[in-house]
Amino acid sequence: MVNKANNKIFLLTCYLNNYLYILYFTEPITTIIGGPDMFINKGSTMNLTCIIKHSPEPPPLIYWTHDSKF
Repeated sequence: MVNKANNKIFLLTCYLNNYLYILYFTEPITTIIGGPDMFINKGSTMNLTCIIKHSPEPPPLIYWTHDSKF
């Protein structure tokens, strides 16, 4: 399921003690400021800033990858 903001939403329904529980989970969205394509000269430094939205709390760890490599 996807909402108006194009976020993935996961739905879980279950019965517990004769009550129906409906839980909605959204997948956090990550954005790199200035992305998705950035070009710099060889040997230059750059600053990457990652914004994470729809996360209930800050993640304990963030992995940066490029071409599926750490």
